[in-house]
Amino acid sequence: KDEYNATAAAAEYDLGNFTVSTGGNYALRFTVVGKNAAATDWKMAFDFIKLIPQKASSFRSRY
Repeated sequence: KDEYNATAAAAEYDLGNFTVSTGGNYALRFTVVGKNAAATDWKMAFDFIKLIPQKASSFRSRY
């Protein structure tokens, strides 16, 4: 999905669900792939990341 914007713009995106099989520390990795022709650089910024617990039966794994 092309997220290019000539000026900084806030947006909210649902990145789907994932399952944590065991307790512990986990790392999230975000990777920029490709570049819009109008862009002069690669940048990614996060204001916050919201994790919402779900009932075990409602999880669906996408990874």
